[in-house]
Amino acid sequence: MDFFDKLLHKDTRPRPLEVTAEKNQERMKKPWPDANELRRMRGEPLKIKNEVDGKIIEYTIVDPAQEYARLQSKEVRLHKFVPVLVYVSPGGERITTPQDGRTYITDKGDMIIANPDEASYRYGNGEDSVERRQQKYRENYDEDPTRPAEMIAVDGLEKPVEAKYYIKSQDVIAVPVEGNITFSAKGNDRTFVEVGGYLTRELYTISPSSVSNYEIVPNN
Repeated sequence: MDFFDKLLHKDTRPRPLEVTAEKNQERMKKPWPDANELRRMRGEPLKIKNEVDGKIIEYTIVDPAQEYARLQSKEVRLHKFVPVLVYVSPGGERITTPQDGRTYITDKGDMIIANPDEASYRYGNGEDSVERRQQKYRENYDEDPTRPAEMIAVDGLEKPVEAKYYIKSQDVIAVPVEGNITFSAKGNDRTFVEVGGYLTRELYTISPSSVSNYEIVPNN
């Protein structure tokens, strides 16, 4: 085949390099997998970021029951020796706990722990009824007869509410967390806890800022 015949019978099939370029262009059109997709592909734990006190912190997403079982050999008994200030919610309050990012709307009758200089939080599992949460509270706390009740102002409420001091009567069994972890909490959006905090046997968390309210009970 001479030169002119080659021009008339030009092979228009893509060359190998052209095929590669087309595939590369197709790949560029597809979004790159994000960090969690890459972790999932490698079988690694997924992570999520959350802002705490103005800082962005990365947390590992865990199953709380599996995480507790993994750390169970490090169980300790914690005794809360600091009294708590508690009021009964009239309902409809929106409470966000900065320590772990939980946000929820209170029900009428919820027991709200509102210690001075600490973020308020609702006691108990959000999936339980109010009556069940109240029962669990009475099982774990006794009213402190040495301290009088106080009238306190609460954000979002027009009038002050009566709050009483209680002492935790039951110790807590918990494990120290080994990294910043997060999980979907029952009845709440999501729970976050950093290194220095605890995961309890009941699968709620104690933030590092609250650990100073507890003391480790030595084994007999």
